[in-house]
Amino acid sequence: MLSKNLKYLRLKNNYSQDYIAKLLDKKSFTTVQKWESGVSEPPLWVVGKLAKLYGESLDTLANIDIEKRDDNIFAGQLSADTFDYIHIPVGIAAGALETCEGLMDLPTVNLPDFLLGKYARNKNIVIMHVNGESMNKVIQNGSTIAVLTGLALENVHDGDIVVAATDRGEYTIKHFIDDKKNSRIILRPDSTDSSFADLPFSYEEAQSIKIFGKVVIYSVKDKTMTIEDIQTLVAADAIHWTDHVAKRLIKRRISPDEVLETLRNGRIIEDYPSDYPFPSCLVVGCTIHDRILHVVCSIVNDSYLSIITAYQPDPDKWDETFTKRRIV
Repeated sequence: MLSKNLKYLRLKNNYSQDYIAKLLDKKSFTTVQKWESGVSEPPLWVVGKLAKLYGESLDTLANIDIEKRDDNIFAGQLSADTFDYIHIPVGIAAGALETCEGLMDLPTVNLPDFLLGKYARNKNIVIMHVNGESMNKVIQNGSTIAVLTGLALENVHDGDIVVAATDRGEYTIKHFIDDKKNSRIILRPDSTDSSFADLPFSYEEAQSIKIFGKVVIYSVKDKTMTIEDIQTLVAADAIHWTDHVAKRLIKRRISPDEVLETLRNGRIIEDYPSDYPFPSCLVVGCTIHDRILHVVCSIVNDSYLSIITAYQPDPDKWDETFTKRRIV
């Protein structure tokens, strides 16, 4: 077990056999090679020094399968509950009423529970996309929205953002205003473009309008993330890990702590403002063992940091600073 653990921990921390040999004042890396292959065993003082280097106890080094232990820890730390939601992959108008086609064929999208918060696993949640500029002060064109459907009209209040549908199959996203004084319903834009106007309906005309649902969550498209935003969420431990990153970290022998260390001291080198369902960015940073990592992450509803993936950059694809892609 000792030889297996020594090799695993060395590779996990990105150390070479030559580095370990020099650290222990050995003439050649072949000594370390023999320890790791089980040909010979290191003296107790060497085991003690390596245990300190790797942050493990002597008993753990000698008797516990550390790789298997880490796999279990990673799986527990990184697991995320998910749920399938109906997904309408066509744009809902955020301008004038606009017909949406293709609603008969409804696929699903799998999203982690933390994205939906208190609405997680609600079967009445539908995922849609905004198409237009009439609500761009609040929700930008192209943003992803979660819509709570099946609401009774009395559960929709003045100022709520709704997806409204007419009996002709036309949809629009606007603020809902119940103008009781004038006996009318107003679908009101909230835009930087003054050409967008209220869409008023008398109470009689409003009979043809169906409130498809209320917007309860929306992404902010094309918002630039800052490293300060990321580090604030890391400090608050507001972190969630996707299933994708869980599998990748285990395979790549990268610990969650190493990812967080990278984010704490890193900097953003690429922005992906149009990523679905939330904007993301690429961070480069260094672990306490001088291991260079790249981390892709996104900020969800200004509340959580979602870790999407992490990896050691390939020097053949990145320059010597690992901040610029090589042109091939």
